[in-house]
Amino acid sequence: MLISPVLKERLQHRQCVAFVGAGFSMVCGMPNWHSLVAALLEEARGSFLSPETSDALTACDFFLRHGSLAMAANFLRDALPPGELDRMVRERFSISVFHGAQAPKKRQMTSRLKSLVVGPWAGILTTNYDELIEYGLNRWKRSSTVITTEVGLGSALCVPPSPGFFFAKIHGSMAGDRIVLSSDEYDRVYLGVPRVCDFLSAVMLRYHLLFLGCSLEDEIVRIRRRLVVEYEGRIPTAFALLPRSEENIVRAPWLRTRAAIEPLLYSVPRGSHQAVDRFLAEAAKIDVVSGGENLDTRAELRRLPVGARVERVGAVNRSLLALVAQQPRHALLHLSLMSLVDIKGRVLRSLCDISPEERAYRVFFLVSIGLLREEHADGGARSYKIPAAVTKVLRDGV
Repeated sequence: MLISPVLKERLQHRQCVAFVGAGFSMVCGMPNWHSLVAALLEEARGSFLSPETSDALTACDFFLRHGSLAMAANFLRDALPPGELDRMVRERFSISVFHGAQAPKKRQMTSRLKSLVVGPWAGILTTNYDELIEYGLNRWKRSSTVITTEVGLGSALCVPPSPGFFFAKIHGSMAGDRIVLSSDEYDRVYLGVPRVCDFLSAVMLRYHLLFLGCSLEDEIVRIRRRLVVEYEGRIPTAFALLPRSEENIVRAPWLRTRAAIEPLLYSVPRGSHQAVDRFLAEAAKIDVVSGGENLDTRAELRRLPVGARVERVGAVNRSLLALVAQQPRHALLHLSLMSLVDIKGRVLRSLCDISPEERAYRVFFLVSIGLLREEHADGGARSYKIPAAVTKVLRDGV
């Protein structure tokens, strides 16, 4: 299981921000950075054959073979007419690539995308240009603040972490004017104007980042190394979901000590990265248990229809509701719920695995949004009753 108890606790308390890289969307046919530059070079060779263009493309090929992708992109920009490179990039990251994917790959991408956007994140950041995450947010109706410009980053962290979250695109978007691809553009974003560096530093000091589908680019690691030095290692630990390769095994200790990044290594049988899907699906099932939900959040939930409320509270809370619904007169004493006395046979393992204190918090939360009613039985004992409308939703299915 890739989600350790420590990471699970961070997710439960909405202390994590997902940082999504190109590997996330490759399953539906979108390229990673290396394959993107290689494909652009191949297309350019077939279209532009002047001597100056040929020299630039030769230089591009040299840097591509030596792994200097941003420098290779510089020579692509030199070789192609203004706007042509962006057009070629947009074709490869269009949402139509997702819609045109083969059915098994499209289903896998859809499931992966849904797990991401419904997960208990405080925010999502991405260096990707595509609009898959926006598509997911719109489809599954996740409240969020979408930021696609560097200037907009200044207000991202003001978004209340519940029920919405911030979503920011660091390297531009298909919907924007420019994308970050070449070393000149990297220098502008990370060195010329410090907006992105300042924003990422603030995020890294406030949240635990979880890198998904990322190669851990030099600029991102450099920011974390600087923060580790400046704060003598006392910064929130980041996590990185990485394939178990010889390179990643060797650099894992360095990432821990120098960049405060904890690698989560997974096996890649026959080149399959389905561990990413399992990880995200597991994260999506984690219920937020922090006491940090504000009154506005609870008021918003109370205004929702009963079915929508039941769907929003998560699997563990639904198990609590189902337990109460199974009792005589659809009511359960507080002491019985806390100790699970005499109701063991009706209790799901998920309820046994959480502490009485957490069960109490969850019940109070469900009362506050109207899915349970607090009553007093004979002798003043406190009990909880489930409304008939909620019982019907549970019986019919959410």
